[in-house]
Amino acid sequence: MWNFLYPKEYNAFKHAVLTFAIGFVLMLLSYLAKAIGIELEETFLWMIVAACSLLFAASCSVYAAFNIDFNKFLLKAVIAYVFLIVSLGLVAYLFCRIPLQEAGFYKWILIVVTFCFLVFLSLVNAVKAIVEYAQKEEWNQPKIRKRK
Repeated sequence: MWNFLYPKEYNAFKHAVLTFAIGFVLMLLSYLAKAIGIELEETFLWMIVAACSLLFAASCSVYAAFNIDFNKFLLKAVIAYVFLIVSLGLVAYLFCRIPLQEAGFYKWILIVVTFCFLVFLSLVNAVKAIVEYAQKEEWNQPKIRKRK
């Protein structure tokens, strides 16, 4: 059932659906908490969107190190990320009726997380390429000279 989270069988779309489900459950719990009288910020749902986007971005960046074809992985990961942000954002808007532009600094948090997601993916790919290159190189131990 959870095989899609193993590095060799990773599926970004299933990962995004799982993250969406976590975010949706948290939104339902916050809606329930509001209904029973617990005070929450009006923009609390946008914080859940930001937290889920960060969770997906960080974990997906880790899986980038295990992929075979980075270009295919990047395309699927970015499409899954956009799906996640749009769908969670739509649910947050439907629950709280506050658009992202009026959600304060959460708009900027989502922009920063998105930018960092792309940077992390690129960085992981660069490090992976450097490690692969270093493993192909032959290392000769330097000769130790006797001091006079």
